[in-house]
Amino acid sequence: MSDEYTGQIMPCGFHFAPVDFAFCMGGTVQITQYTAVFALLGTYFGGDGRVSFGLPDFRGRSPLGYGTSPYYGPFNMGQFGGGDSFVLTESNLPPHHHGVNLNVTGAGDATTTQVTLNATQLEGDSATPQAGAYLATAPDIPGPDAPEKIYYTGGNPSSTVALGGIEVTQTGSASGHVSGETGVTGAAVAVRSRSPYQAVNYVICMEGIFPQRN
Repeated sequence: MSDEYTGQIMPCGFHFAPVDFAFCMGGTVQITQYTAVFALLGTYFGGDGRVSFGLPDFRGRSPLGYGTSPYYGPFNMGQFGGGDSFVLTESNLPPHHHGVNLNVTGAGDATTTQVTLNATQLEGDSATPQAGAYLATAPDIPGPDAPEKIYYTGGNPSSTVALGGIEVTQTGSASGHVSGETGVTGAAVAVRSRSPYQAVNYVICMEGIFPQRN
């Protein structure tokens, strides 16, 4: 029988389990074979509680004090948690922006356009401009004070001529909102969360002094 307490866990610098100890590598053992250990551990670390019970598994894991922590708890006996790595999500990132450079052309330019004014060679019938009237040929009206009838108001003439020399220059500016997305950045590679470590051998006492409650 070991001088340690039954159920006591300790790290060792050698790779085997001493007499009266077992590896803390999970698995189950028979209750009938280790009734004292079962009385202390119960099914905290596995087993069905009728025929078998489980042993702690510290392979690749570190121990953590159980109870209600003021920071992260509660932690229950035998509870597994944590991970070797994790993937960051959008909610894990601080607020930030990605710059976008856009070239917008055409704002503030001036455009000159040639405009064609159609006229008719028919004789005009009005000296007063009217909506839809065409410039026309002034009829030969006797008298020095007779008004020049240079507008044709008889509808659309069968033929017209194009007058030149008219140009219209348009200037102005424009503004607008451009929206979009930048290219995808990142590959969602998992981030390692393991602290610096050195592996040792964890064992548990199976035959020792049964601990008395304080």
